[in-house]
Amino acid sequence: MATRSLTTPKIQLTVSATVKNLLGDSTAVTAVQGGQILNLALTSGVNASEANRMWVEKSITISSGGTLDVDLRDMAARDIGAGAGLDALGQDMDIEEIVALVIHQTAGPGRLEITPSSPTNPIPWLVAQTVANGGALNSGGVRMWVETDTDALDIEATSKNVRFGANGGDVTLSIYLMGRNDDEESSSSSSESSSGSSSSSSPSSSSVSSSSASSESSSVSTSSSSVSTSSVSSSSQPA
Repeated sequence: MATRSLTTPKIQLTVSATVKNLLGDSTAVTAVQGGQILNLALTSGVNASEANRMWVEKSITISSGGTLDVDLRDMAARDIGAGAGLDALGQDMDIEEIVALVIHQTAGPGRLEITPSSPTNPIPWLVAQTVANGGALNSGGVRMWVETDTDALDIEATSKNVRFGANGGDVTLSIYLMGRNDDEESSSSSSESSSGSSSSSSPSSSSVSSSSASSESSSVSTSSSSVSTSSVSSSSQPA
């Protein structure tokens, strides 16, 4: 019997910038701030620092005023080319824990809302991020959740759906999900990150980049920032 696995799964996140202050005598003073937050090299499996399921779906469009419910446990009714609810290798998605989830609004004049209202069997930890509470995404915006310890982000048959909404115009989004098909947990530690930025991806990887720069001076100040990258990537193969 074949067993699915992930080859060299990894999760990376870097946020950095060079802060530059131009003094009155035209002397420039700079400082590099930030750095790499996550650089996680995982292995294939269902325990801590492991994952064995991957889903990447790009260019999902929601019309203005509309909503879309997605089943993150089975990806039921979602078809990325191999059949509804099947991953890139045509295998069933049967996730019980999420190790990494990235939501990226790639285009559209509207704002992407996460949990604008409650779907059937909602996921409790995906709380409302809407225009009303200031949490909705604009084009280029990203939300990222990461949990690689033994207790990852739980998905149950009764708590598996997330609802997305398009507020004020059409939106286009992409979903990157890394998970496990079994949940044998004993301890927990978590990391959550969000950024308003853009990302690029290849068939075997997804990237989220974020940069920030700030400066303050009693005279004239400028700032320059470096592009930083976070990625959730994996290649999958049957054993």
